[in-house]
Amino acid sequence: MFSNCGCATVGDITYRQGGYVSQIGGTNDLSQVAPSGSMPLPQGGDIPLPDWWGNMVYVPNKSTFYKRTGHAGNVSTGYFLYPHLYKKTGTNWTKIKQKFGPSARYGAFMEVVGKYLIYGFGMDAGPNGFQNCVAHYFNDLWAFDSDTEQWTELIQDGAAGSPPARGFVGNVPPCGSDQNIRCLGGGYSGNGCAINGETLGTLFSGSWRLHLQGLAA
Repeated sequence: MFSNCGCATVGDITYRQGGYVSQIGGTNDLSQVAPSGSMPLPQGGDIPLPDWWGNMVYVPNKSTFYKRTGHAGNVSTGYFLYPHLYKKTGTNWTKIKQKFGPSARYGAFMEVVGKYLIYGFGMDAGPNGFQNCVAHYFNDLWAFDSDTEQWTELIQDGAAGSPPARGFVGNVPPCGSDQNIRCLGGGYSGNGCAINGETLGTLFSGSWRLHLQGLAA
């Protein structure tokens, strides 16, 4: 049973790459789930590292999947955070060379807006950082141009007036008809420690608006 996988839905088919398996950790196989059932899919090239809490999206005008690694590794290899971005056209993955971009993290969100991948928030912690009170939560926002394969930072981490930093946001849909205004809601921020059986942290409610500076035009 997989959880916390990188999943992308195309029509009525959901594609899953990676995910968490109890007693194993991260995986990096690929499968599809359709109304008729599920099945494994072949993949080759630069197959993404085993991970969970990563992100995968599909860009229709390029017929291409993109995968950003989340919490990588498994019980055999140990655990890592890598800022890797991959693309898959056909059956082969290619690791994209990045000179500049978001720092390594997991529990972020990634959405497709035209030719751009919008990516942000999430958390950065080591193998036991979430439990040991050393997690860093982000509230930055980035755009990846799938034509030039370059990142642009839209909002710096910690910028004044930004929504509170958090991880595990989920999807960031349009707030209305304007694709450049996205609604950010939910998520979690906290040290992850338990004192007297109580986990300290914040589960967010309410909604914030993220302005994408005309990227959807």
